[in-house]
Amino acid sequence: YEMIVTAGHADKNCTIIALSHSGCTRPVVEAVSTARERAVFTVGITNYRGSLLAENVDALLLTACPERKVHIAQSNSMVAQSTILRSLYLLTASRANSRLQDVVNGINEIVEKKLRTQKR
Repeated sequence: YEMIVTAGHADKNCTIIALSHSGCTRPVVEAVSTARERAVFTVGITNYRGSLLAENVDALLLTACPERKVHIAQSNSMVAQSTILRSLYLLTASRANSRLQDVVNGINEIVEKKLRTQKR
C-alpha cells in the first residue's frame, strides 16, 4: 500500500499517474481516491474504459488492445502503457532541460520521417 501512502503525501501541485491493466487493481484505485481527496490531479492508464480507475481519474489514457487471447492482450497493453509512461517522462523532463528537448524533437522528426516513408 505504498501507493496509498505516497498519494496521501501529494498536494494540489502534484500529478499522480495510476497504471492498471484491468483498471480494478484495488491499491491503485484506492491511491487515486486518496489523491483526489487531496485535490491532486490524477491520470489513469488502463486497458478498460468502464473500469473503476477510468471512472475516477481526471484524465484517462486508454490502451485498449482488442486481442482474443487474454495473455496477448495484456502483453500488448503492457507495451502500450510502458510507451506512454516513457513518453510522459521524456516530455516532462524535456521541459526542464533544453538539451533533452532537442533530443526529443530529434526523435519526433525521425519518427515522422519514417512514417512518411512507409506511406509511400
